[in-house]
Amino acid sequence: FEVPDYPLWWAAVSALEVRASGFDLRAMNAQLAVLAVAFLGAALRLLWGRVRPWVALGAVLLVAVSPEFWRHAQGGGADLPLAIYVALAVLCAALWLARDETHLLVLAAVFGAVALQIKTEALPELVVLALVGFAAAHGRRARFVLAAGAALATAVPWQIWRAVHDVPSRLPLGDALDPARLADRSERLWPSVRTVTGHVVDPTEWALIVPLALVAIVLRRDIPAAAALVSLWGFLVFVYWADRDALDFVLATSAYRVVDPLVLTAAVLTPLLAEGLLRAAPRATQDAARG
Repeated sequence: FEVPDYPLWWAAVSALEVRASGFDLRAMNAQLAVLAVAFLGAALRLLWGRVRPWVALGAVLLVAVSPEFWRHAQGGGADLPLAIYVALAVLCAALWLARDETHLLVLAAVFGAVALQIKTEALPELVVLALVGFAAAHGRRARFVLAAGAALATAVPWQIWRAVHDVPSRLPLGDALDPARLADRSERLWPSVRTVTGHVVDPTEWALIVPLALVAIVLRRDIPAAAALVSLWGFLVFVYWADRDALDFVLATSAYRVVDPLVLTAAVLTPLLAEGLLRAAPRATQDAARG
């Protein structure tokens, strides 16, 4: 409960596990390790049969060999769980956009609802991702709005409770969006861009997950995937720009882990982009031969 405006679910679950283990903090690491392995299995299962087996296995392996994935799984924090549920929500939504299978949209809503109970930043992250999904859901927007609305509605009880009990926010919305305040803090912008970007492209932290995703996006010319990743990146930069704490401190203590949702989202989108490129290649070859 160090941060008063965080949702209670992750703190409550962690507290129960630590208490059940005799106040052994390693219980949280065990919980995260199970969740990390479960994520790899869930992502592989969702991709299986929808992309080539070697593409699905390669995407999951890239995450599995990333040092930061296991470092964060042994850190006891909520950033990796948040990233897992955000990424699974994005993956299911992307698969639903491609195949229109109702159960995938339901899963996307469920995963999104869980993410909202973990950390405060889940709400703005899922809002921007929902806007991207809405723009991409041509002809199916009513169903998408229903699912996204159901997921986002699960955040309402906590927001009401906070308002009733006057629980302060670490970064009030009015302060965050104040143009004059942001202008006065303009010197924070470039260090935020540099640090956040550095963490997501460093191969010693997250292998080549984000660079490969960017290459696939450019080759595929996939605007929704680009918008999703840029939105998550822009949100993180904005938060550090507007944050009230000393910039060097918050960048050093949190930037390496708050990028998790961005990286895992890139990880689950890359195999879908790669599969699209592989399917388009034979058609391009045939068109060239006929030409």
